Parts: sequence; structure tokens; C-alpha cells
Amino acid sequence: MAAFLALVGCTDPGDKNDDTAVLPEPIVLPGDCSTLPTGNGFRVGPEDANTLRETLANAPPGAVYLLDDGTYTLTGGDAFHNLAIAPGVTVRSASGDPGAVVLEGGYATTELVTLGEGALLAEVTVSHAYGNAVGIRGASGARVYGVEIVDPGDIGVAVLPERGVYSDDAVVACVTVVRTETCGVGIDGVQAQDAHVYGARIDAPGCDQPGIRFATGSSGTIVERSRVTTSGGAGIALGENEYEEGEERVYADTACPDRPLVGHYGGAIRNVFVVGGGLRVEDACGGTVAHASIWGGDLAWAFSESLVLANNLASVSDGGGGAASGNVTPTAADFVDAASGDLHLADGSAAIDAGAVTEGVTDDIDGDARDATPDIGADER
Repeated sequence: MAAFLALVGCTDPGDKNDDTAVLPEPIVLPGDCSTLPTGNGFRVGPEDANTLRETLANAPPGAVYLLDDGTYTLTGGDAFHNLAIAPGVTVRSASGDPGAVVLEGGYATTELVTLGEGALLAEVTVSHAYGNAVGIRGASGARVYGVEIVDPGDIGVAVLPERGVYSDDAVVACVTVVRTETCGVGIDGVQAQDAHVYGARIDAPGCDQPGIRFATGSSGTIVERSRVTTSGGAGIALGENEYEEGEERVYADTACPDRPLVGHYGGAIRNVFVVGGGLRVEDACGGTVAHASIWGGDLAWAFSESLVLANNLASVSDGGGGAASGNVTPTAADFVDAASGDLHLADGSAAIDAGAVTEGVTDDIDGDARDATPDIGADER
């Protein structure tokens, strides 16, 4: 592999065990889904696809790998072509264009990319994994940014525990999951603490699985400024209690100490469009759902405690355990083009200036500031 190193503070791959190496600071992810700043690092091309697994698995913490444009054929199965990115390592496209760098699994490799602790995968396309496109397994601080995922056989981005180790502080930002051939959850978290999902787009109009779901004892999840299209079911879901005996995750500081085994603790869903499906919060303790716009499904919650549900433009199905205020059932006239999934507010919508200030919500789905009399739903005109 022809490679160069021009990043101050990076080590040569041969220095993996050098405790004196000075590592670069982690790349700061933009909050507006813009292209990452130009970076330097080890250059890799499609001709290196067959050695990429070994290269990334043995990379030193802090190393940055820049993938040149092209299609990387990774159809050799799990033992040959699963890309396990070592802790602290960054893998990103050199051009910043995710569509120009395609990691092609050909439905042969079960999990195409697996991230280690603090690893970053950015601005590439992950296509046709047999199972999960991207996995974060027992690795805290892993980040996925600006990645386009095409028709994974199972989950788009899976945030999962592994051998008793949890995957906390994950960031899944500006990720697109497009499904035309397969059906499954877009972004899925189990027993994950403090995950942050923003700027996500899940386009699965023929699939009735959740676009985004964090459940089974997850805590502190933030889902914001995201768009989900499904064919029904829960477009976005927090909660669901699916513990296996002996595998519970118990938090010492929850708001519901008398309920140690619930589906989700705290967190927030805010400024989201959900089309075709609904938004479900089930078996949850605490948390906020605010300024969601939902068309084709409803906002429902049940078996929960201490929820706050405010300023949502959605049909409401109250199953108990929440304090609901300022939620309005929409009509097609409230939206620019509900049929095509554009849930921005139309002129004359009754939702304009009809809301109340909600703690923690200062902008809208596009990043525009909320005013003193905010609009109901995800869009602020």
C-alpha cells in the first residue's frame, strides 16, 4: 500500500506499541452536517481493498486513513473483508464525498465495518452488507459521520454491548440509510448510554421497521434534527424492554429507582420529521418528546413514567405516564407537501406561533433559531 504521513502528531503504523507517541486531538464533528475539514493521513486506494482489513485492525491509535475515490470490493466474507477499525483510528474519504468512496459488501460479509473505542468512520458509502452495515460493539466513544448506507441486510448502524461491555457515548451524525431491497432498523441501540443521533435521514418507504430505535435499558439518548420515512410501525422508538435474564443494565442515578428494568431512561427526541410511521415511547422512565412533526402515524406512549411531550404536530395516542401539552393533530394543509414527505410548515398553518418554549429546544430541524412564541412541530418559519 502506497501511503504518506503528513499529519502532525501521527505515528507510523509500526509504532502501535510506542507509549511515547503523541496523538492528534479527535476530529471535531460539525453540527450542521457540512463536509469535514481537509485532513492529512495515510492514503489508501481501491487496489488496497484486500489488505485493508489487516491495515486497519493493526493501526496505531490516532492514525488517520484517507480513502481515495473508487469502489472497494469487500466480498470475501467475514474472515477476509470485515473492516475492524482499531481504537482511536479514523477512516474517511479523502475527497469528503461519501458517494465517491463505496465499500461494497455484495451481501457476502456479515458486518462490513466494526468500530473500536473512539474510532471514526466518515464520509463513505457502505453498501450491501449481509448483516449490519456498521457495528459499534462494546466500544465507547465511537463515531459515524456523513456515511451513506445502502440496503444493509440487517441494521444500518448497530450500537450494541459485547461480552458485558457497553457501547456508550456513541455519535451517529448526518448518516443516511436508504432501503429499496431490504428491511430492518436504520439505527439501533441496545443498553447504550448517552448516544447522540443528529442529522440522520432514514429513507425506507417499503419497510415497517423503526428508522431509529434505542431500547432495552438504553439511557440518555438524544435524537434530533432527523428525518425518517417508513411504511408504518414506529418510525422512531425509545423503550421496549427485551432483557434476557441476567443481562439487565442497571443505572444508579435514574429518576425511577423503583423501576430498575425499563426500556429507556431519560433522553430526548426533538425536531424530527416522521413520515409513514409513528413515534413510540414504551416502558420508559423520564425523557422528552418535543417539536416532532408526524404524518401517516401517531405519537404514542405507554407503560412509562415522567415523560414530557410538548409542541408536537402529531395525532396523539396517550397510553399513560406522560405530561402532554401543546400537541396538535395536523392536516395536510399544515405542511408544504405531506404526500412527498416535506413536513415544513405551509403558509397559514395553525401551528405557526402556537407553541410554548420547551427547555432544551432552541432551534428547529434545519438549525434555524426558535423565537419567543415557537411554532408547533419540527419546523420554525
